[in-house]
Amino acid sequence: MTINSPITKSDFLRYLEWTRYGWLCRNRPDLVDKTQSRIAKQGEEVERLAQGR
Repeated sequence: MTINSPITKSDFLRYLEWTRYGWLCRNRPDLVDKTQSRIAKQGEEVERLAQGR
């Protein structure tokens, strides 16, 4: 993800939950815990399935 790309719904919700975590996810994903990343990906998959994509 590049700095100029639009934020996703997940990015926004992470920011609302904890601004530092949202920043880390977007700008330094290498520092985010692998387990948390897996949970986020599962949530994104559920969102895609719910939207019928």
